Amino acid sequence: MPTLEGWSHIAWPVSDLARSEAWYLRVLGGEVIVRQGMSEHERAVGRTKQVFIRTPGGAVVNLAEGEPMHRPDDMHFYHYAFQGGGLDALDEWLAHLRTQGVEPLGPFVHGNAGAVSVYFDDPDNYRLEITFQVGTFDDVRHLAPQRGWKMGNPVHTYPWTD
Repeated sequence: MPTLEGWSHIAWPVSDLARSEAWYLRVLGGEVIVRQGMSEHERAVGRTKQVFIRTPGGAVVNLAEGEPMHRPDDMHFYHYAFQGGGLDALDEWLAHLRTQGVEPLGPFVHGNAGAVSVYFDDPDNYRLEITFQVGTFDDVRHLAPQRGWKMGNPVHTYPWTD
């Protein structure tokens, strides 16, 4: 069986390419690595305007001019997740998102995992997640009540049980 080496990029359409590009650069600290469909020749042959943005961790998001996909409010499993480091990075990201005018959802703990996730929405309502590795599930379970973390996700939370 052949193997895969990882994701090349994740792509989605956005309603305002310039606005989304600025948001991803500002909020995620990304850098533009490729622009396509911008020249007169590319537009003449029907190429879609798009920009590829690489985040500091190496994830590449391809934003393309087009009609955004709708995410139903009650549909949790329609999001895109980045890896964000450890507990110190969680606090840094929460502060950063707030200073950028982005309202974080969470943090949330997922059952039996040693990670905590923060969710937030981009200008077209795409739900993004940053997952932070804290340790074992027992580590997370002990920190959660002290730090106000919830069990579950933005759509459904449930009580802590031992």
